[in-house]
Amino acid sequence: MKPAAFPTRAIRLLIPALILAAGVFGYRAMHPATDRDQEALIRVAVGFTLPAGDLIVSSASTRTVDIRVTGKPKHLEGPASASITLNLDTAVEGDNRIAVSPDQVVLPPGIRAHEAIPPEIVVTLDRKITRTLTVDIPFSGAPAKGYRLAGILALPPSVTVTGPAGLVDGLDRLRTKPVDIGGLTESCKKEAVFDQDSPETQILPPGPVTALISIADIMAVKIIDVPLTLPGPWATAHPARATLEISGPENRFKSLDINADIRLSIDTEDLKPGVYVRRAAIRLPVDFTLISVKPELFTLTINEKG
Repeated sequence: MKPAAFPTRAIRLLIPALILAAGVFGYRAMHPATDRDQEALIRVAVGFTLPAGDLIVSSASTRTVDIRVTGKPKHLEGPASASITLNLDTAVEGDNRIAVSPDQVVLPPGIRAHEAIPPEIVVTLDRKITRTLTVDIPFSGAPAKGYRLAGILALPPSVTVTGPAGLVDGLDRLRTKPVDIGGLTESCKKEAVFDQDSPETQILPPGPVTALISIADIMAVKIIDVPLTLPGPWATAHPARATLEISGPENRFKSLDINADIRLSIDTEDLKPGVYVRRAAIRLPVDFTLISVKPELFTLTINEKG
């Protein structure tokens, strides 16, 4: 039997096919599918070119748009420089529907814009006005026990605000975010930033402002019994004690020592033996005030010093 002929022609045709397949496989291995153009949505901030005159943006239906783009993955990694500015040269006072075109988007190289979502923005224009407003600084929290808020002053006390008439006309003062006075025991200064989230409003000076916080003691009134101090046994008085009504810081009363901190005395110097009617001298600690004393007069008896 004659042996079968070797398929030389088939092999010659197969070899190029294998080489081609290996090349394609190698290319795909070196250039994976992730290097192909991909589609993505990027969010872009919207700016406006205002018309000449005294018109200003009062509000906009959105301040950002989503742009459908394509590009290489390496180009789509955070295109932070993307931006769009809408021209309002032909806009009028009131509501305006402004079309958003992908061609208006400024993108980094390698990225192409195809669609804007939404395709239009409603922009409201209003008259621009300027007013001087008083600065109002609210507060949160409470001072430490025994202390109170005496007041908060703003520095500067007023600012100039420029913005849409519909917004600025309705303001009688400009508030800041609250300053925290929790636990304070003494006066201090703090910074306060304006509670203003409208990008259409300009404040001069822009802030922050200085909050001058005044903290004071809570005052209390107490009635206390105090002994009369005399220079020696040769002097006596009737009555020998007095009732004082005094006011002072609430916290100071806790540590007040009646015998050491308060003195009730009668000056007997140069007095000869005899009976006298005298007022007492009263010494109080700093920050305390005498409201009343009972009795006001004392019968003083001076005897011979023996």
